[in-house]
Amino acid sequence: YIHGGDEDGDDSFELTVSDGIHEETFEVSLRVRPIDDELPELDLPAGSLGTFIEVMENGATTITPEILRATDPDTDELMLTFIVTDRPPSKGIIVVDGIPSDRFTQQNILNGLVQYVHTSGEIGTEKQEDMFNLTLSDMSDEWIVGGNNIEQVQMFVTILPVDSIPPNVTVGEQYVVDEADKATITL
Repeated sequence: YIHGGDEDGDDSFELTVSDGIHEETFEVSLRVRPIDDELPELDLPAGSLGTFIEVMENGATTITPEILRATDPDTDELMLTFIVTDRPPSKGIIVVDGIPSDRFTQQNILNGLVQYVHTSGEIGTEKQEDMFNLTLSDMSDEWIVGGNNIEQVQMFVTILPVDSIPPNVTVGEQYVVDEADKATITL
């Protein structure tokens, strides 16, 4: 028996047995065990190699399914695993349900549990950039990189400045002007 390679889990064929005089035909039913032979697919903006998020300085941004989502015809999509690989974020961390992590599942994303948290402090008045690489693996039940992977999924992060430092005001000597007179203010 050679399976045709389709994703259907059942098959059957008829078999006729004969002793030269009598024939008996019966159906042989087969249950075909599926194999993980399909690559997962990323749902990214057209023409891009990655996806983009913005985060406020010292803030957090939730990674939603609109930002990062994958499918796989032969793996439960909720179990697809994203693993921070060779290039972790340099100005922040990934947290899953508030705990720093280097991996998360698509189910974590759907449940709103995955965030990029900016941790590098005050950035001044200009926005800054960060990025990190992910590997998408369909071997999530083993929590290792293996099986069918998509590597080098890039997440680009724009960190937006927040005017959070009040100006420093120094008060000098009391300024006095006589009524109906004028005087020069010097700094």
